[in-house]
Amino acid sequence: MRNSTTLDTTRGFVAGPSIRGTMDIFWSCSSALALCTWTAIYRRRAMNVGSVAVEKVALAILFILVPEILLTRALCEVLEARHSVALYRKYGEEIAGEEWSIDVVRHASMGGFSLEDKRPLTMEDILILIRHRFISTQQPYLMKIEGPRRAIMFLKTIACIQALWLGAQCIAREAIGLPISTLEIGTLGYVLLALVIQAVDWLLPQHGDVVMPIFLLPGKTYQDAGRIMQQPSGIEHTKSRSEIYETRFAGILCIAACIGFGLWCCLAWNNEFPSRIEQKMWRICSILSMFPLPAIALSISVLDPSLHPDGSLRHLISKIIFPLVLGLSVALYTFVRFFVVVEMFIGLRQMPAGVFHAIPWADFLPHI
Repeated sequence: MRNSTTLDTTRGFVAGPSIRGTMDIFWSCSSALALCTWTAIYRRRAMNVGSVAVEKVALAILFILVPEILLTRALCEVLEARHSVALYRKYGEEIAGEEWSIDVVRHASMGGFSLEDKRPLTMEDILILIRHRFISTQQPYLMKIEGPRRAIMFLKTIACIQALWLGAQCIAREAIGLPISTLEIGTLGYVLLALVIQAVDWLLPQHGDVVMPIFLLPGKTYQDAGRIMQQPSGIEHTKSRSEIYETRFAGILCIAACIGFGLWCCLAWNNEFPSRIEQKMWRICSILSMFPLPAIALSISVLDPSLHPDGSLRHLISKIIFPLVLGLSVALYTFVRFFVVVEMFIGLRQMPAGVFHAIPWADFLPHI
């Protein structure tokens, strides 16, 4: 005979909770934002502000405040890689020895090699050192820089899954008429920019930020190598018309990303905020965040004093106006983006009840 108490306490299929908590939203968005930040900065170290850890923190802050700057940096790395390949193809044939692969040349353009772990080497530096017989012409580096590739791809996969899950949640909530929190909207904007940066990064070697040392040949000193690299080498590459157009396109794309991110923030225009003032500030900052970067680009291309002859009236006017416009644009840029990021999180303290309703995923399954 069965125990009646057991029958009363057992259940069959039980659906999950129909609500979610504030911390559920916080941790979901924070983890997605952290992974997207990592995918955008893990391979970059070009700010020269200190140790690797300090530079990573600086790049993370830069991505959170102005993610389009990281997109610009990624595009510049692609253009620099193409420049290094053109440089190697032009002068590499003059140097007897093993031919380097394009993958290694691109890795060199990203600062992937250093001279005895003391200073980074550009492709031009490497060609100069090979020409003067300071380093070997052989290529012993490929097996070494392949090591971290699997770990990087694994973390990228996790980041993509997290990003897709966040995107699916936002789409599903919109489809069934549930409100989306401001934090989720903002995080999804970062996710989209991180995906664009990742797409650009696929044009570069997938070796992370690994820096491999190149050692001098016996009898050569580091001081002599430094002097050789400082002397005129004759190794230079004149940009073609297509390369000039590519550089301009990179700048236009960066400005478009700035405007697009501001427009994306405007998607939360009618969201409910903890106070009316915060809603107005969000709207104002979303609009203003679209303009500082174009203003900075315009001031650099038009008001830069170096563009005008010394002593001319335009030069004197530019020396006064240029730093003023640049300073105001940077200050405005920093303020509006800082407010948007802060409001994304502090807005969690009070949200409409519909935000806490969980998505009934079973309703999306076909019923027989």
